[in-house]
Amino acid sequence: MTEKKKPYIIQFESEDFYRAVVGLMLFDLGLELNKTASNFRQAEVLVKQIEEKKLEADLAVIDTLLEREHFEGEQIAAALKAANPKIKIIAYTILPEDQAWADYTALKSNKDPNRTLIKGFETLLRVGAGKSVKSGSKAETTSA
Repeated sequence: MTEKKKPYIIQFESEDFYRAVVGLMLFDLGLELNKTASNFRQAEVLVKQIEEKKLEADLAVIDTLLEREHFEGEQIAAALKAANPKIKIIAYTILPEDQAWADYTALKSNKDPNRTLIKGFETLLRVGAGKSVKSGSKAETTSA
């Protein structure tokens, strides 16, 4: 039986807590968070790597707000989709409304059990109970 290729997962999030949450959830699914960007400069570097085909991400978890405004996540998503139309995007946000720029919107508050980060991973990566992929390394932080 051939081993399924692990998805390459990146995250754009300014808060350490939410980067840790995503990493732990992925670990529990047998996946890993490969790269993170915690500010707009790091996000530019990571997007440029994708544009230049230096890395190919399968999924991006993006907060609507990276530094100052709640439209920054949408800007990052647009740049990622332009560079790689196949990338899947989860908006991970405190905003209660769906984010039209994302393939899935997960609420940080977990007040809506139908819009959780785990459900986003299950939906977009087709993983979940009994479907995990074994993994184990730590995410790289893009330096800037």
